[in-house]
Amino acid sequence: MKRTLLNISGKLDKSLTDIIAEVQTVSETMNIKILLVGALVRDIHFEYAHGFKSMRRTLDVDIAVMVNNLNEYNSLKNHLILDYDFTATNITHRLKKNMIEIDLIPFGKMPFLLTRQS
Repeated sequence: MKRTLLNISGKLDKSLTDIIAEVQTVSETMNIKILLVGALVRDIHFEYAHGFKSMRRTLDVDIAVMVNNLNEYNSLKNHLILDYDFTATNITHRLKKNMIEIDLIPFGKMPFLLTRQS
């Protein structure tokens, strides 16, 4: 069986790729594994692998982050806010940058609940 990787170089909006790269940079320095998930992945797959334009193109980025505890999760968020100008929102797992919403979805050994901040 022959496997071919999907080459999407230069095809995504630069603001999206910049955001993903910044999250990746911070996560690598903290030794946190990340995975791009959600509707953006669906849109990339349909459009660039199969040539179907998405009828409901998403404008947010969903990134699963593998963390051991809430402190590690909050530290990742704080680095993005302080070092890369992400903005916190009233939803604990959501940040914003350049009008793009970024959902950091925690998973890993230590489950914890995220709640809406007031």
